[in-house]
Amino acid sequence: MGDFARLCEAIIHPHPISGPLDIHQRFAFLRFHIDRHRNQVTDLRTMLAVWSNRFS
Repeated sequence: MGDFARLCEAIIHPHPISGPLDIHQRFAFLRFHIDRHRNQVTDLRTMLAVWSNRFS
């Protein structure tokens, strides 16, 4: 393992809910979090389209 990879694993930053995360864990968490919000937006757009069609 290279120095940069070791450094990335060594730098740990606290997260208020998940606890301490290294950079790899933080990126995995961010991907999950962004995907969750993307799905919420998609669901909301679908619900709004259905709702608007009822009153058209």
